[in-house]
Amino acid sequence: MASKTNYTMNGKEYFRISASFGRDSNGKLIRKFFYGKNKKEAEKKLEEYRYSLKQGLIPDKNIFLYPLMETWLFEIIRNGLSLLHLTHMKIFLEIILKQPHLHIRC
Repeated sequence: MASKTNYTMNGKEYFRISASFGRDSNGKLIRKFFYGKNKKEAEKKLEEYRYSLKQGLIPDKNIFLYPLMETWLFEIIRNGLSLLHLTHMKIFLEIILKQPHLHIRC
């Protein structure tokens, strides 16, 4: 039985579905497309992507070092540090790491 398709890419037929995942800083929808040989396969890929997002397996494409280190400091390390050390680390993060050129590309 032939699979129903709704999109052609590079001469091949695919079934394409799209989903929105919030809005960017300009208010534009963030859309992602999922392709499969048929509708069921494309929906399976969408569900796998949503599950990976829930688990935190799919990182943001531009992760700046300052927010990443701040999260590490206050959510993971905080319990093992005294208030004085925590304050010093926070100052270090604000002065040294809040540079626009310090970011990680995935």
